Amino acid sequence: MKIPLNEAMVLWTYETREVRVVKHPARAKDQEMSDGACYSDWRKQSKEGQLAWLYRIAMKLALFYNIPIEHINEEFQKVPEFKKHLKDGFLVMGLELC
Repeated sequence: MKIPLNEAMVLWTYETREVRVVKHPARAKDQEMSDGACYSDWRKQSKEGQLAWLYRIAMKLALFYNIPIEHINEEFQKVPEFKKHLKDGFLVMGLELC
């Protein structure tokens, strides 16, 4: 399933370390946290700004919520613009983290 960057909403649960990327608007069923297209500031960003924001979300999930990078990569690849910037690992603005 492809999700356009401008509609990408990220949902996650701290306790179970589950993450989902869904098309906004979406109902956050069991997820406790959300970020991305659910914020009005997201829609004010350029495409590059949204992509940078999405990368920051990915980093936050990995570094602060200890969600496995494999789970993040799998879900975030639903966004074609994110997938385009992945190459042999997890890339953030050109810097490989793993």
